[in-house]
Amino acid sequence: MIKIYLECSIESPMNDVLWYPYCKVVESKFLYDILNIFLHVFPAFLMDIVLKLRGKKPMMMKFNMYYNQLLTTLTYFTTHEWTFRRDNVYKMAEDIKVLKDSSNVNLDLRDMDWKKYLTYYHMGLTKFILKEKSDPVNAARRLSLFYWIHKITQILGAVVLLAIILFITC
Repeated sequence: MIKIYLECSIESPMNDVLWYPYCKVVESKFLYDILNIFLHVFPAFLMDIVLKLRGKKPMMMKFNMYYNQLLTTLTYFTTHEWTFRRDNVYKMAEDIKVLKDSSNVNLDLRDMDWKKYLTYYHMGLTKFILKEKSDPVNAARRLSLFYWIHKITQILGAVVLLAIILFITC
């Protein structure tokens, strides 16, 4: 699902994205905390400094705090296994088959086009929740810029990490 949603975010970028769409799933809480500092907290802190220097209200650290609260809340649900019984859905599907327009109702999620669903979900989120006006040309240009900034940041991060490892081992 994450992979598909990232594809949708790249194919239909939002106007006001702050970074190139990227998601790294890790199982270790310790590794997550380290990555969070380098990938979220530190960049948010730097962006708040830039905002202050430009005479604007710093907001990224506050946004990062809310984002981390959301992830902390979701952790329980994403780290446990869940079993859902579908007996009622199967019974309802059988009951619907006798109706004359039963072909219009599909209750079998195995046939669902998840890419199409998430594409519409992303478009609806952008238009109705975030209230963005469609500007695909500028959004694509901005996303392209962020792609290169993202790649340069990844390379610099790897170089810094290697330099630290070499410094510690030598």
